[in-house]
Amino acid sequence: MHENGDIEGRISGKQVVYHACQDPKNNVTEEELKSMDEEAEVELRKETAGLKIKLKEFQSSLSSLRSTPNAASLSESIEKIEEENEKLEAKLTILRKSSTKKIDPEKKALMEAEHVRVEKLYNKRKKQFKTFWNIICDGYPGDREALWLLFWWRAALPVPYESFKIDQQVADWVSLFEDLKTKIDTKHRKI
Repeated sequence: MHENGDIEGRISGKQVVYHACQDPKNNVTEEELKSMDEEAEVELRKETAGLKIKLKEFQSSLSSLRSTPNAASLSESIEKIEEENEKLEAKLTILRKSSTKKIDPEKKALMEAEHVRVEKLYNKRKKQFKTFWNIICDGYPGDREALWLLFWWRAALPVPYESFKIDQQVADWVSLFEDLKTKIDTKHRKI
């Protein structure tokens, strides 16, 4: 190309530097350069807008492809479902062969109503006991937990509480409690 005159070459030491031939007659003015820059920017904007639209299309198609299950994941889920189905069928055959009795819906409703009644009774008695215990401990100057343990031991152990080493005040409270308990028992028996 150098020999044909397409490019110029200059020797600089052991190297040859080539550069393009420029015709001084083809110089471009600043106005022409600005218009060329504006044209390039307009073309670049059009091209980037088109590329952004294509990018959005590709991203939406990619996300739809990722969301759809492939054959491998479908086969795995089918295998899991079949295993679960086999386990459930095995349990079902065991239940069908067993001698369990089916409960009549009427009996079930009666049992549930009885359960609710007993639960209400339990809560009522629990509240009564708390009230009773607070009345007993209201005037007691000592430790409530020690008094509770003493009553619990008295109720749980067949050994009389007199065999424990306790002070006279606790013994008075225990006897007061037993008197109240007998009064309440006799009152409930009358009702």
